[in-house]
Amino acid sequence: MTKTRLTTMVLCAVCATAISSAARAESEWAARSELGYALARGNSDTDNGNFKLDVAHLWDNWIFSSGLSGLYGKTNGIGSAQRWDGHFQVDYRFTAKMFWFGKLEYENDRYSGFAYQASAASGLGRIFLQTDSDKLTAQIGAGVRRLRTEQLIRDPDTKAVIQRIPGDSSEDAVASGALSYEHDFNSSTKLLEAVSVESGRSNTLLKNNLGVQVKMGSKLSLAVAYTYIRNSSPPPTILSKTDQLTTVNLVYEIKNDKIPAMPVALLQHLSSAN
Repeated sequence: MTKTRLTTMVLCAVCATAISSAARAESEWAARSELGYALARGNSDTDNGNFKLDVAHLWDNWIFSSGLSGLYGKTNGIGSAQRWDGHFQVDYRFTAKMFWFGKLEYENDRYSGFAYQASAASGLGRIFLQTDSDKLTAQIGAGVRRLRTEQLIRDPDTKAVIQRIPGDSSEDAVASGALSYEHDFNSSTKLLEAVSVESGRSNTLLKNNLGVQVKMGSKLSLAVAYTYIRNSSPPPTILSKTDQLTTVNLVYEIKNDKIPAMPVALLQHLSSAN
């Protein structure tokens, strides 16, 4: 069994165990899902789709948050994007504004130059703002990351990937930080901003998500979002260190005012459970 599969199985098992255990107690839930798809036919054939699913669970002073997201893109039959990731985080609030966190993350991006990046980290967070209109939360910690690079060989004419050459796996210590901000312009429109960074000897992964969400009903919304992802040290065969994505998605969410704007894993994927 490969280390990639083992990491994925451990991540899924931890998520399932935590959520099923918490479900047996009286508690509070929040959830959010997004779905978007674009299809174009004519001078060029383009297919693009993305989804996000996040769940947060409040149990006494604990918050369990987990989620999955995926992205797929193809133009004229040539793949251009294929990414999925999973995350799980536990927060324990020991004061009204301070909390401890522990998190697991796994990312598989077929066009980033990394076969996978998996990490585990722990640290402290603080809720700086939690008013009716503004919410600001930050966290910082340290952990360990395991990744494997991957050389992509492309056809010189079509630029399609024709071969993938896996590199060696490596493991290093990382510093981890995240910040999220939310502002309600009015009862139907809000701004969501989330930044996260994971930095170690082998690579620095930066993610920035900025979005505007407009309510269409009690549970349905329309979200326009811009995502920026940068890997500092991909293999030399990668065309760019950065990925940028603009999406227009239909959002379905179950809100809960008792769950703060972060739990970090939620807002890293433009999710909010308030």
